[in-house]
Amino acid sequence: KIVVYWIAVSLQIIVFGLFINNFFTQQPRLNKFSFLSVSHNDVEILLNTIGQFYLLFITVKVIQFIVKANRLFQISTFEEHQFDLSYYNKRVNQFLPNKKAVIKIAKTATNPFTYGFLKPVIILPMSFLNSLTPLEMELIVMHELAHILRKDFLVNLVMQVIETVLCFNPFVILLSKAIDQEREYCCDDWVLNHLPKQNTYANLLFIIAKKQQYSNAVLAQNFAKPFYLLNRIKRILQQKQSLIVLPIHQIIFF
Repeated sequence: KIVVYWIAVSLQIIVFGLFINNFFTQQPRLNKFSFLSVSHNDVEILLNTIGQFYLLFITVKVIQFIVKANRLFQISTFEEHQFDLSYYNKRVNQFLPNKKAVIKIAKTATNPFTYGFLKPVIILPMSFLNSLTPLEMELIVMHELAHILRKDFLVNLVMQVIETVLCFNPFVILLSKAIDQEREYCCDDWVLNHLPKQNTYANLLFIIAKKQQYSNAVLAQNFAKPFYLLNRIKRILQQKQSLIVLPIHQIIFF
């Protein structure tokens, strides 16, 4: 899964690089439109109009991104409640020798997520602390830690820029969805390698999926993107079945 993920990311960057190269180095060839019964001047006006609409669209997307980022920072600095997070902080920072992550509680957050590169921050909804078991909370924290270790916030930021600039390319959109899914799969695998609790983890995803029916996901590295939750649950349960079946096959073979 890690190989598939980085292949998809590399393809996305290559497509973006080719687009930027053609945009700044290639001159428009109006003679391509010579088969049309219009003048070069009309074609040039049409291309300029399309370019203006494209720049307007990019501007709107940038404004939306800024608004979401501002909302993200507001939710992270919202009223924090006094919970004993020492165990989770210690668990996280033992994997981060060169940087220190901060765990914060947000009353308005609907799902856990992480943001930041140099000083990563993990946001936990206050409602989760009141409704989930300590093991389930640890699984969530470990999942967000996996995003930090993989530097997914930085990669995701680059991918969002590419997807915004190349929004007209369906290949880029499909590739972005594949990257998001593979990213979550990689984090799930990392969590289960350190805490092999497949049933608890699958049940946790199901609980979060039910919560998603009544709330909207924020952004950043979101633990609970709804369109991937079902696939992740199936995948985790299939992995558990393969772990159980494999020894039986080995016994029969020998």
